[in-house]
Amino acid sequence: MKQKIVAILVLGLLLSGCTTSKPTQSNHKVQVVVSSFIGYDLATNIGKDIIDVKNITPWGSELHNFEPTAKDMVQIDEADLFIFLSEELETWTSSSAHKKQSLDLSESFTLVEHDDENDQGVGHVHVAKHDHEDHASLHFWVDPTTYMQLIDAVCERLVEVDKEHQSAYEANAKAYKDEIASLHQEFSNYIYKQEDPTIFFAGHNAMDAFSSRYHINIVSLSEQFKPDADVTAKQLETLKEAIVEYQAKDVFTEELVEPRVATLIKETLQQEHYEIEILELHGYHNISKEQAQKGVTYADLFKQNIENIKQALSN
Repeated sequence: MKQKIVAILVLGLLLSGCTTSKPTQSNHKVQVVVSSFIGYDLATNIGKDIIDVKNITPWGSELHNFEPTAKDMVQIDEADLFIFLSEELETWTSSSAHKKQSLDLSESFTLVEHDDENDQGVGHVHVAKHDHEDHASLHFWVDPTTYMQLIDAVCERLVEVDKEHQSAYEANAKAYKDEIASLHQEFSNYIYKQEDPTIFFAGHNAMDAFSSRYHINIVSLSEQFKPDADVTAKQLETLKEAIVEYQAKDVFTEELVEPRVATLIKETLQQEHYEIEILELHGYHNISKEQAQKGVTYADLFKQNIENIKQALSN
């Protein structure tokens, strides 16, 4: 009899243990799937360890050529929130774009009007319509005044999905916005004091919205230049001559690509006893696996861009 009682007690304890180990609704993490580094950066800096974030675009890969797998699409459908850049840039999102759990970042901001006298950006109330066929609006996130609005948009959607953690989401969003706003303010003040700030870019110029915000003249090979496109001898010669004429000491290249064009220009100028340095102007399309492991953020890359531009303009 005693053996039966002990057996029943043990069985009860085992069943109790199994029951309490099951995940409950209260400890369920919000599942967020994102299409790019931008969505990942926004979600992780606002949600931090409260949420689980899955970026379906592999680290270090080319954003423009990405195509999701069937598994990726299942993850999107099952997610509590799916964050993507735009249907225009990511045409594969069309089947998921208008679902309740989807957030289209290209529809989540209004363009802050520029002040040609002293564009501080933060706090402006004027709004200008953004044209989605324009190259600048295609890469809208490179303008930090836009990015701060994207932080608000993601925070709002996370609160809708998970009201329980509203205060944490809002505190994290404010802290991240303040960090970017501080960098923006400092850089605006610096650029305002520069006469004809001009830099030279040997790559796919996706920084139109950035250059427009800060009134920086970015001289590039071609506005239509693609990362894997062949360049003509005339384009190279024109950019090389412009660098020498301006007496620039640096040429910029984009992230995550072999800087073959910038290297060719540098080597050609070296033959003419003219030295230049190659710097990176990051367009935030994606980051490397190593950068992802280190937790590199949009704010980190913005700061890096500021430092590199300051170096170029100080020479």
